Amino acid sequence: GGGKGGRGLKGVGESQVEMDRRLFHDKIQRIEHEIEQVRGQREQLRERRRARDTLPLVAIVGYTNAGKSTLLNRLVGAEAAYADDLLFATLDPTTRRLRLPAGREVLVSDTVGFIQKLPTRLVAAFSATLEELEDAGLVLHVVDAASPLAMHQIRSVQDIIAELKLEGTPQIMVLNKRDKYVASPPALVPERDSAGLEPRSEEHTSIAAQGGNLSTCSSPGKPEVPAVRPLPALDSASWLQAHAQVVPEALVAISAKDGTGMNELLGAIETVLLTRDKQVEAFLPYGSAGGELLNEVHKAGSIVHEEYLADCTRVVARVPPSLLARLQPFVRPSYLQSSSLDTRIG
Repeated sequence: GGGKGGRGLKGVGESQVEMDRRLFHDKIQRIEHEIEQVRGQREQLRERRRARDTLPLVAIVGYTNAGKSTLLNRLVGAEAAYADDLLFATLDPTTRRLRLPAGREVLVSDTVGFIQKLPTRLVAAFSATLEELEDAGLVLHVVDAASPLAMHQIRSVQDIIAELKLEGTPQIMVLNKRDKYVASPPALVPERDSAGLEPRSEEHTSIAAQGGNLSTCSSPGKPEVPAVRPLPALDSASWLQAHAQVVPEALVAISAKDGTGMNELLGAIETVLLTRDKQVEAFLPYGSAGGELLNEVHKAGSIVHEEYLADCTRVVARVPPSLLARLQPFVRPSYLQSSSLDTRIG
């Protein structure tokens, strides 16, 4: 009949503009379908990781070009993530294992750099990398302390975290580039922000409250260039109070490039993670299953006491929530009630 032709062919009575519009619409539908497939695959990968890894996840976030990938490379001691002064140099989450000074291990994940006005074509990649934040036990919010727009950039990032309803996740604010910090920054050039982007008035991207999906909304009128004010001192609590809803628990000034302040940062990570740990007493039977769990306790937790008994290992430790559930079947008194250990353990 007079229906539309095959893909790429003009239908009967269809103008060139109508055909182009139809092809464009079909392409959008295919891309959206592929994005949903990728999102499902990522969720499956995260589910497998949750089942396999009992290590806490530390997510690195921050405004673009704040030094997140450089920090990850400094933390893990290798070129684990691509680091460059380019917009969105990292578009896919990079996760590496990190051993803290006291011996416990964590997973550290780098994410895409945030900006205030996200180009629409990058929304999908941005949304995908944000999904890593949902599993994070700790957020490292990296700030370019040398930028005259530092406080404005902090609020932009914290706004997104609040819209994702992740303001309850513990956060450490990391003031990077302390070697270039200037309390009274020079005046801004209105045409560009610190990321090298020309302000765009026609649209900006925000995160919808439902489901954490990114959506584009109009912003009529010429965008305002933020006023440049003297920055707080690097040890000032004003950095932590930049956002009303999202308030970090600690503040550390570093230089990811030369390693200054890294010991203080690692100590802060350990301290904040310890506040989330729960103390548990578990009786782990000898054998591969119990031995594997004991190894996980050593890697992810802090041992308080360890004792080898006749047919099990008694361990008292502080462990992260990710490991607590796996230890639950062996926690006193439930394990004692279903074994003969109560006749031998005081």
